[in-house]
Parts: sequence; structure tokens; C-alpha cells
Amino acid sequence: NDFAGIFKPQEIKKITELIRKLEKTTGAEISVVSIDSFEGKTIEEYSNELFNEWGIGKQDRHNGLLFLINKGQSKYRIEVGLGLEKLIGADFINNLFEKYVIPNFLVGKFGVGVYKALAWIASKIILDFRKQAKNK
Repeated sequence: NDFAGIFKPQEIKKITELIRKLEKTTGAEISVVSIDSFEGKTIEEYSNELFNEWGIGKQDRHNGLLFLINKGQSKYRIEVGLGLEKLIGADFINNLFEKYVIPNFLVGKFGVGVYKALAWIASKIILDFRKQAKNK
């Protein structure tokens, strides 16, 4: 949902394909949302409310993830469901921000930054999913 208009059509297509593949493979759900305003809320409040309001992730597995970008305030956040918290922790997210998001966002390459971060997240979720399936 590109409400701030920061992504090119081909970037939306590529990101959407990655998200669909992840959900088909593991059941995990990812939403990417760009906005211009937090409507008077903090980024934490806004992302948490949006995550819960949209019901991102399977209800019984809490395996959702929201990547929220506020172009107007140059802020971004990844909100992680309880079922993915141990796998996608704060250090991992901060590393993705430092490595992929910040350098690309600084030069206006929002789609590239989001895609690269999500590709790492997806690969980590898929690896864990396969490991769990093998252990059953």
C-alpha cells in the first residue's frame, strides 16, 4: 500500500511477488505501507495500531510483519508479530536498516531498500520454516 507514492510500479510488482512467495511457502504475511503522516501519533503507536487493525499474520501463529515508511518525516519501522519476534529481532532489523534501508532511502531508492531488507527477512523465515518442517 503505497499511500505516499514512493515506489515505482515495477518495484511494487517485485516486492509483491516476494511477499506472495513467502506467504505461499511459509504462511508468513508481510505488509509494506508508505504514508505521509502519523496523524498525530508516534511511529510506534501508528505501526502497532495498523498492524493489529489489519490483522497482519495468521491469527493462530502471529507470523506477520509490517514495514512502515513515513516519507514526510523520514521515519520507518518494522513491526513484528509475536510468532516471528525470536527470529526477526531488533539487532537483525537494525542491521538491515544500516546495510540496506538507510543507504538506499538517503538517495530516494525506497523500493530497492525495502526489497533488499525483505529479501533477507524472507530468506531467514524460509530457512527457519524448512528447519522446523524437517524436525517434525
